Amino acid sequence: MSLTLPLRWRLVPSYCRRSSTRHYIRFIAYSSNGKVLDRHLRCRLWHQLTEQVKELFAVPEARPGLPVLLTRFVSLWDRKINPLVHVKLAIAAARQLPTTEESIALLKGILESKTRSVGQQQPLFESERLPLETLLKMELAGYALKQGNLAAALESIEECAPLVDSYVAVDPLIPGTFYRVRADYAKVQTSKDGSDR
Repeated sequence: MSLTLPLRWRLVPSYCRRSSTRHYIRFIAYSSNGKVLDRHLRCRLWHQLTEQVKELFAVPEARPGLPVLLTRFVSLWDRKINPLVHVKLAIAAARQLPTTEESIALLKGILESKTRSVGQQQPLFESERLPLETLLKMELAGYALKQGNLAAALESIEECAPLVDSYVAVDPLIPGTFYRVRADYAKVQTSKDGSDR
């Protein structure tokens, strides 16, 4: 008995089909054309590939498949992508994971990969690395707050505060994330102090 696959599924590159995750299949189905992703990857058109993946990340129906897309497809060429875009994609994917522990593990893996050199690849310059570390550490602090780990969140806030103050021309997401997590910490701290009385 021959199984006929839908046209969009047949257009998906073979390395993407290995995934048994149904969310990933649904995710790729929302792409305008699976062959476009494959062509961009084979031709090493990193910017076009990045733009196509960013479009896929913006599709609301595909959100459950974001973690799989990040770990199984974007990881194939993550050293070629703009590091800030890669971190933004990782944050979006981490928000879709069912547990906080999985989200933390994903973000810690990205943080580790952005702070060390791999093989022939050079590590990021400090001016590029520090804002990325700040963004990832503050996202991790946000997850620490969700777990009730106020000490870890406060440590990250205190570590990143002087860095955020020193940034001149960075993506607004970086200081925005810092101030959001700091405000969340203040809310949790205030509610904890109010309940202790």
